[in-house]
Amino acid sequence: LYLCHNLLLADRFKTHDALQHDNFTVLPIYHFYRKALRANDVKFTEFDYAEEERLFSSDAITAKEQYDFIVIDEAQDLLSAPIVKILDEYIAEENGGLEDGEYLVLLDLAQSYDTDNQSTLDAIKEHAAKFKLLKNFRVSGSQQLSDFVQRAQQGDLQLDKTYQDIEILPFEHTDDIPNILINHVSEKLNNEVFNKNEFVILNSTNLIGYSRSKPRPLTKFYESNTDLFQFLDDELHQDLGDKIHYTTPLKFKGLEKPVVYLVIDDLYNKWHKNFHQFQIGVSRAQSKLVILMDQKSIDKTHDQ
Repeated sequence: LYLCHNLLLADRFKTHDALQHDNFTVLPIYHFYRKALRANDVKFTEFDYAEEERLFSSDAITAKEQYDFIVIDEAQDLLSAPIVKILDEYIAEENGGLEDGEYLVLLDLAQSYDTDNQSTLDAIKEHAAKFKLLKNFRVSGSQQLSDFVQRAQQGDLQLDKTYQDIEILPFEHTDDIPNILINHVSEKLNNEVFNKNEFVILNSTNLIGYSRSKPRPLTKFYESNTDLFQFLDDELHQDLGDKIHYTTPLKFKGLEKPVVYLVIDDLYNKWHKNFHQFQIGVSRAQSKLVILMDQKSIDKTHDQ
């Protein structure tokens, strides 16, 4: 059983050729909760995530299926009570249950949806004796990228340095982003260093999508260039089509691409929600990271 928080991450595993057999189950965590609630005839309000999590954690839910091995990914976004319940009740008893069973719990507090994640940390510590805590690891083909990510997650940005695998492209106004993006992406494609399916463009949430009053700044740009760009939604298989995918850092959590463009503005302090998205976005790149950032934010980090 493989469980995670992110729908795109679950979809990636569901469609992976190596995992296409009957004894491997992949579910986003809330789909798992709903499956368990239905199996136990417990009524619930779908998409009321707090209620689904609370009901699943209650004594009313008993395991109707058991597994030999359980992986819980993105555990930083889940409360510890459901995690312990899953490991305690859903590992087959003949395999030792929680005490001696086979399981792997993966988490990264810097990637948590809860940017003030002390409560998450406290909850994990409460059950820390249940788990073997291993060192951090991340797949990256570049030591430079790994070092940059580690510094970024500590709130230390060195944007004035020269990097081989990282480019910083400043813009004065959000209206400048389309031309910078198109020109830079076209240059990379023309040089045939990377293919389109090796790219992803991650945009902070205040730059794409819709507000109640008007479209956000980059929405019209992407929707006017559908010959080149395609929004990566929850049902889209990762590497299909000859287009460059774009989405937000939050939706792309847990996934990686060789080339990541991170488009972000208003990065003024490490407590801002955009800084959290920045930390997630920079850690998605395997080989090349290109950051489009407003000049004011770059100046601010230089001043610090």
